[in-house]
Amino acid sequence: NDVWSYTGLDFGPILSEKDLEEGKARWYHWVRMLMGCKPSPYIAVKMTLVAEEVFGGDRHDEGNPYQWTTTRTNLPGSADYYPGKSWMEKIRKDSRSAADLFTFVDVEGAM
Repeated sequence: NDVWSYTGLDFGPILSEKDLEEGKARWYHWVRMLMGCKPSPYIAVKMTLVAEEVFGGDRHDEGNPYQWTTTRTNLPGSADYYPGKSWMEKIRKDSRSAADLFTFVDVEGAM
């Protein structure tokens, strides 16, 4: 039961003759780990976390939407707590909220 051969895309129809002559890959396979295939899903999650770090780029670069210089907390019980705001927020140099990336892992099981 080798499912790997059924998880790819044929890019042949959109590649130019020059690309094909230069030996560019025609078939590309999913990089997502399929359940039951090796290596384990642990590696897929680990590499997703590495990719998140790469996507975030340099947090000190002001052109980066993920750039931030300080954090602000809004914790229950504090004097200035406001329930409409998040508990922790990254703040940009211009005092606006910084963009952030969140990833959720789901086993895709029936609920």
